[in-house]
Amino acid sequence: MLSFFEYLQEGNKLYSNVEKPLSQGKGVSTVSAERYGRSSYWNKQADKSLKGDLSRLRKKGAIGGYKSTVGRYQDKEKAPGDIDTEKSYVVRQSSKVSPERHKKIVNALGKRYGQQSTMHISPNKEAEYNYMGSKKVDKQGKVVYNRPLSGGGGDTSFRKKQSFTTEK
Repeated sequence: MLSFFEYLQEGNKLYSNVEKPLSQGKGVSTVSAERYGRSSYWNKQADKSLKGDLSRLRKKGAIGGYKSTVGRYQDKEKAPGDIDTEKSYVVRQSSKVSPERHKKIVNALGKRYGQQSTMHISPNKEAEYNYMGSKKVDKQGKVVYNRPLSGGGGDTSFRKKQSFTTEK
C-alpha cells in the first residue's frame, strides 16, 4: 500500500511522466505534430494522427507510454508577454528498447510530422535536441522543474506550476 506522500507523488503528472521514468533508468522525449503557420484544422488532424501512431507504438511495446502536454516558448522577436503554445507529447522509453532505439523512434515521428527537432532527456537528466535532416545534436544541460519562462526560452507544461525546461 502506498504511503500518503507516495500517493500524492503518483497523482503529480510531472513526477509520474518525467521524474519516475528517469529514476528507473529510462529516457524521456518530447514530440509535437503542430506547426506554426498551419491551419487549426491541419494541426488537429496531424495531432490526431500522431496520437494514433503513439497508441500503436505503445501497444507494440516500442514506447513505454505518452502523455499530452503543452509546449510554451517566448520568441525573442516578439513582446515579452507574448507566449506561443503548441500541443506536444512526452514519450517515455519502454524497458523493451534501448535508449538509442527510443531516440530513433521519436526522431522518426518528429521527421514524419515536420518537426525541426526533438528533445531527449537521459536518465542522468541531461537534455539534448536532435535536429531533423542532420546529425546535429545540441546539448541543452540539466532538466529543471517549475521555472518561469524567460526571454527566448521555453518549457513543457502538464498543468499550472508543473513544468520542466533545461538550464545550461
